[in-house]
Amino acid sequence: MTVLGGLIYVMAPKYFEVQQVERDNSTKCKSYRALESIAAAMYREDSEGTEWLSKAREAETRRKQHKCSQLVLDKY
Repeated sequence: MTVLGGLIYVMAPKYFEVQQVERDNSTKCKSYRALESIAAAMYREDSEGTEWLSKAREAETRRKQHKCSQLVLDKY
C-alpha cells in the first residue's frame, strides 16, 4: 500500500503537467494568448481607452473556460 501511495505521489504531478502542456498547445489556448497580446498592445497605445479592457476581459474568460496557463506579459 505504501508503494502504491509513493508511486501516485511521484507520478501524479508529471501527469497533470503533461495535461496542462497539452491544453496550452491547443488552438483554444493559442487563441487566448493571441487575444491577450492584442489587449496588451492596445493598452500600450491607449491606456485610457476601453477597447483594450474589453479584449483583456474576453481573453480572461477564454483562459478560464479552456483552463489555459496564464500569460505573463512584460510591462514594456
